Amino acid sequence: MLRRIPDKSTLGKIVVLNGIPCNRGCSESRVNLHQAGFRRCSVNVTGLKRHPFGLDTSPTALNTTHPHPHHRSSCRLTSMGLATYTATWAAIGFGIRCYQLGVMQRPLFTNLWAHGISTGLFGSLGYYFYHLKIRQRELLEERREESKIFQEAQKIRNALRKQQQEQLDSNMSH
Repeated sequence: MLRRIPDKSTLGKIVVLNGIPCNRGCSESRVNLHQAGFRRCSVNVTGLKRHPFGLDTSPTALNTTHPHPHHRSSCRLTSMGLATYTATWAAIGFGIRCYQLGVMQRPLFTNLWAHGISTGLFGSLGYYFYHLKIRQRELLEERREESKIFQEAQKIRNALRKQQQEQLDSNMSH
């Protein structure tokens, strides 16, 4: 059951739901609420609505509720959808089967079950490659994020070393 408990000091801008505060300016609480299957309503203080399937899949919600790059990549629309990717690879499999029959100089309509096997195998390869591509993008984004964190930590270390060196130099000169 949904419960809305507005904080009087902020005139209803903070909503507490199952111990999770939702502040309009805080992206972290939005992510927590989104993961719990809740979303913000309009500007008025009507509280939270539960999406029928537990997810908010509207394009604006996908872009605003996921600040972490890992979440953005899983929500981003790819240039070629899963069905298109699978159908393309299945068509490639069917084309290869027809080419094979042409090379063997056999009629096209013999052993129709082999057409289905070839199409199905290549379609499943397309399905696998589609998800492989998504996983590779996620890994690349995670690596980029880790690299940025490492570079920031390295800058901080270098600044601390420089500061310590300056302190040593100033102590030596006195």
